[in-house]
Amino acid sequence: MEADGELMLIDLGDAGAGNPLIDLIHCCMCYRFMGIGARDRADDEVSFIGITYGEMKRYWKVFLTEYCGGEKEAEQFDQLLEPYALMMYFTAAMAHPRLPKEYHPHYANSVREKVLSRYDEIIGCFVEN
Repeated sequence: MEADGELMLIDLGDAGAGNPLIDLIHCCMCYRFMGIGARDRADDEVSFIGITYGEMKRYWKVFLTEYCGGEKEAEQFDQLLEPYALMMYFTAAMAHPRLPKEYHPHYANSVREKVLSRYDEIIGCFVEN
């Protein structure tokens, strides 16, 4: 949220409780995927939180770069978080009572294409050969 020209993080009631990776996955979901729905949004389109989708992407990049200590590290970590954030986003969207049922096949196909197709890569991060 922006107030008086200053960025503010809000709705972090659960932050700090449990594994911080869950908070990072949730932030990734919010800043990279939330609100995109079944179509891509223009960077200059205002999001549901009152800033543009381009600003959401930039805020995420700045946060992650600071958190990881560099742009290269942030990009690598973002790629690691992406499938988990997508899975969280897609499953939450499909469970939402206001999402029309005709969107379900789109979300299911997106999970197959963007998450399950990367299974070996994702699981390889956690399992030693």
